[in-house]
Amino acid sequence: MKIVKHKTPSIDGKGIMMGRPAYTDDLADPNALIIKILRSPHAFAKIKSIDVTQAKKLEGVEIVLTHHDVPKKSFTRAGQGYPEPSPHDKFVLDEYVRYVGDEVACVAAISEKIAVKALELIKVEYEVLEPVLDFEKAIKHPSIIHPEDGIHEMFPIGFLPKKNIAASYEMNVGKVDQVLKDCDVVIEESFYTQAQAHAMMEPHTVNARIDFQNRLVIYTSTQTPFHVRRILSQTLDVPLSRIRVIKPRVGGGFGGKQALHGEMFAALVTLRTGKASKITYTRKEVFESSYTRHPMRIDIKLGANQDGTLKAIDCYILSDTGAYGEHALTVFMVAGSKVLPLYNKVDAVRFRGHVVYTNHVSAGAYRGYGAIQGNFALESAIDILCAKLGMDPILFRQKNMILEGQTSPIFEIMGEGTEGTAMNMESCKLDFCVKRGVELSKWRDIYPYKQLQNHKVKAVGMAIAMQGSGIPYIDMGAATIKLNDDGFYNLMVGATDIGQGSDTILAQIAAEELMTTVDKVIVYSSDSDLTPFDTGAYASSTTYVSGNAVLNAAKTMKHMLMEEAARALKVDLDHIEFDGYTFKSAEKEISFSNLANRLYYNEDQKQLTATGSYVGTKSPPPFMAGFIEIELDQETGEYEIMNYVSVVDCGTTINPKLAQGQVEGGIVQGIGMAAFEEVIYSSKGQLLTNSFLNYKIPTSKSIHKLTTEFAESYEESGPFGAKSVGEIGIDTPPAALANAVYNATGVRITSLPITPQKIYEGMMALKQKENANENK
Repeated sequence: MKIVKHKTPSIDGKGIMMGRPAYTDDLADPNALIIKILRSPHAFAKIKSIDVTQAKKLEGVEIVLTHHDVPKKSFTRAGQGYPEPSPHDKFVLDEYVRYVGDEVACVAAISEKIAVKALELIKVEYEVLEPVLDFEKAIKHPSIIHPEDGIHEMFPIGFLPKKNIAASYEMNVGKVDQVLKDCDVVIEESFYTQAQAHAMMEPHTVNARIDFQNRLVIYTSTQTPFHVRRILSQTLDVPLSRIRVIKPRVGGGFGGKQALHGEMFAALVTLRTGKASKITYTRKEVFESSYTRHPMRIDIKLGANQDGTLKAIDCYILSDTGAYGEHALTVFMVAGSKVLPLYNKVDAVRFRGHVVYTNHVSAGAYRGYGAIQGNFALESAIDILCAKLGMDPILFRQKNMILEGQTSPIFEIMGEGTEGTAMNMESCKLDFCVKRGVELSKWRDIYPYKQLQNHKVKAVGMAIAMQGSGIPYIDMGAATIKLNDDGFYNLMVGATDIGQGSDTILAQIAAEELMTTVDKVIVYSSDSDLTPFDTGAYASSTTYVSGNAVLNAAKTMKHMLMEEAARALKVDLDHIEFDGYTFKSAEKEISFSNLANRLYYNEDQKQLTATGSYVGTKSPPPFMAGFIEIELDQETGEYEIMNYVSVVDCGTTINPKLAQGQVEGGIVQGIGMAAFEEVIYSSKGQLLTNSFLNYKIPTSKSIHKLTTEFAESYEESGPFGAKSVGEIGIDTPPAALANAVYNATGVRITSLPITPQKIYEGMMALKQKENANENK
């Protein structure tokens, strides 16, 4: 292949580096009204009265909105399939506020200074209610977070708001209790994960205007422009045809922009005033008032025979969705569906749990989307089981993990197969990933640890992971290719480039099939008026789903060109050959450029366009083995990450450099969750880690080395053999690090992040236990 599998530079990289206007705020009307939001100081309260008289009188204030002024129609901010699997439990503004930072009122003024002053003039009287701040006590808590009428589920998801339950689910394969009873060895443990922040570079930003056709135009830093349009239309009762949503360049999303944050307010202000408006979240608002990862408690029980055969997995998850149930069910489901099939040879599996409301900021989509939480628990538990069996964790995984040509009943039960069948692993190089990772990490030389000088040890840990490639039968992508005179193309895609380089990837796919170069494919993406439909950038879908759509469009365009060349040369279609530059028959030829000009200026004139679309019937998983090497001080618990080895099966790497960036970016985010990103609330529900001064994320100095390799793999159903690669990198670091720390110290950390303090306290507890045993 000439274009695919080559390290093509990002088509937008140079322009962005040169500071060309490209982002949402760059494209705002210079005279746009500035929108500011008054936010709740209480974790849970009811607004008894709100007086905006003085704020409205302030010169320069254009409009003030409260819950009295906006439609009372429930919706979900979650940008996902329709009808949504998230409950409609949110109002634009409401008489209840459900977390510190929830919206109370909206002000738009001619300057930021005036808007902020107006917020200070709004007088609110609250009835403060007892908040639910411990998600483990939510179900039986006397406070009901959503007592209001008018909220509902779109279809059954186990929605029980009067019990503070946003969603629930249960599934079984085999007789778990009986199989566990018959096992030689059973282990049981609970694991806790935290509300990791997205920490994207660009905050949530939206601007709005009314165009010359009297239509609402929204520019927004979003992952899901078509979902934004639909949700605005449904909630504000504005016809879909009167709304246009444009996604400019996006400075990172990671799932945090798979929702509406600010779009409702910009739309309302512009519709009510007729003037352009914009809203840009402060960094504090991004932390306190947008999205986090779902914190979870994962109770897991494993049973095995003494020979190392895994027989049963029993998993219960309690997930904290915060104040609103966005992505509540689906994140919880992925914690099972993208984790449990890794060990497909068990006799019995049980997966169940609840997603509960609390008075914390809403959780939502985040790269890894439940799989990272589930992987931390399962892959930590696997090592606990191996220790109890006295078995090498590598050999145990090789004995029990899923392999190419195999399947799991969980795929069918949890939505990854057609009715009556489960998805088969037609491409799975997990065995190679593990074997190669052992070599690259020098596992055999180090495992479990190697003593160094000055109370330090070198230790290794590992984990395996899988993800998916889109959501089968639900997510659709489409692409249109337009031929231009002189022989270059426009590629119009609804797919959403959020910094991951999908515009470049899709251009490479088109260029490969059309036998041209990437510079001849000019990409336009994510404009709800001008580009075809696409569900958006989530669920690791773009390369697989949107890429297949582009490939289908390119195949159609190529066939159309061959037909036109045959007509021009007056020969049969099967006598035409094309090398990307010239169409040839046995005796005649015409250059591609001349054919294009002929079509538009001279003979047989017509515009050539081709549209392709794609809906997956399966979600072929990428696989990965991750190996971490640490150096740990056995006196203090402090450690350094010396190397992280990633061996990944993502099918064909359309662009190896961008694929490497996706994997290593995911690894660093996963290490952030595993080691650095501590989330601290006050006793009254105030988020204390609400800035980069006190919320620590990894930097280039945090990890000494990243080693990344890709397995040779080909997924028949993917474009040129590709699967997804956007999320798989994030999943393994928490479990791999926990396993390495155990190998170094004997301390098993079961709650994230894994800090030196937790390790030190664990080592002290072990010493006390040893001393107590010696004194008996």
